[in-house]
Amino acid sequence: MEFALLENWPKHADGTPEEKALLCTEADVPGSLGIFCSMLESFGVPFFTRRIGAAEYMKLLVGRSGTGAEVYVPQSWLEEARALLAAPPVWEE
Repeated sequence: MEFALLENWPKHADGTPEEKALLCTEADVPGSLGIFCSMLESFGVPFFTRRIGAAEYMKLLVGRSGTGAEVYVPQSWLEEARALLAAPPVWEE
């Protein structure tokens, strides 16, 4: 499954989409990538993922790629996305 939250992707004045920036490469472990992308989605950060190399075919054949997936955000969101993902968790009692 590929993940994407693109409806809020920023556009330039001429209507072309803003350039993408590589946020990170995340392990393609069942559930891991989904949790990571859910965090971005909960903060409204536009993103999309792309599996590396032949990873998409491996995902279809065996259920996981073993190589991971790249997570991209708009260039203007890169620093904010990094800060959100680096923040320590807050546990409510």
